[in-house]
Parts: sequence; structure tokens; C-alpha cells
Amino acid sequence: MSLEIQALTILHMMAAGIFLGAALDSYLRLFWKKRRFWLTSLMDLLFWILCGVFVFMWLRLVNQGQMRLVIFLALFCGYAAYQALFQRLYTRLLERLIQLVKILYRLTKRLLYLFVYKPLSWIISLVTALCIFHFKLALRLVRLLIYPLLQVKKGFLLLLAKWSKKKDE
Repeated sequence: MSLEIQALTILHMMAAGIFLGAALDSYLRLFWKKRRFWLTSLMDLLFWILCGVFVFMWLRLVNQGQMRLVIFLALFCGYAAYQALFQRLYTRLLERLIQLVKILYRLTKRLLYLFVYKPLSWIISLVTALCIFHFKLALRLVRLLIYPLLQVKKGFLLLLAKWSKKKDE
């Protein structure tokens, strides 16, 4: 392998080390909380498996997956460079990004409340009120129609009672 290809491979693996440092800080900030031991262990294991697969795929693209001691040293140097040079900047950027996501989440939640939930609840209340109004109106109309019939029935029963009294006398 030529010297240029080795230097390029080393630079790529240093970049992979920087990526691993950023991924580790992101994982620790976003997902690592006091949880059950088995869940934390499982998440840690999955994180490191994914990082290993990512680094190996990167290595495979760069130099067909050849593992040498220089590769591990380059990864370590990239991680050390991240810790020394980029960690503070990245953590600040990550915190701001998290705050931005929180603000966007709250804004989206508020907009959905104002433009979806409130109008729907208003429409449902209006439809319910209209249904109740029409039901009460129908009941009043039925009462209006039935009341004269009841009066006629009452009058008919009174006449029937008077007629039956006259027959008995």
C-alpha cells in the first residue's frame, strides 16, 4: 500500500474517532439516564455494536476492511482530538439543538391545540348544542300537536261520562 493511501486511511480513521467521540457525547446526553440495570446495559451494548459496525463499514470503504495497529491508533488519536478540540463546541451545539427541538415541539403542540383541538371541540360543542336545541324543539312541537288531541280526548271522555250518566238516570 502506498504512503498516500496509508495517510488517507489514517485521516479517515481519525475522522471516525472524532465521530465516535461526538456519538458518545450525544448518547450520554440524550439516552443515558438512571434506568433499570438491564435496560441500560442493553442500550450500551447496542450503542457500541452500532458504533463498531459503523467504523468497520467506514474502514471497509477506505481500505477494504484491513485491520492494523495503525487503524486503532488513528481512531484513538481522533477520539483524543475530539476530546481536546471539539468536545466543548459540540456539547454547546448539541444543547442548543436540543433546546431548539424542545421549542419546536412546544410550538407544534401549541399550534395543534389552537388550530386543530380548539376548532374541533368548538364544532363538536356547536353540533351538540344544535342537536339538543332541535330535540327540544321537536318535543315542544309534539306537545303542541298532542295537547289539542288530549283536550279533545278529555272533552270526549267528559261527554261520554255525561252521556253515560244520562242513560243511567
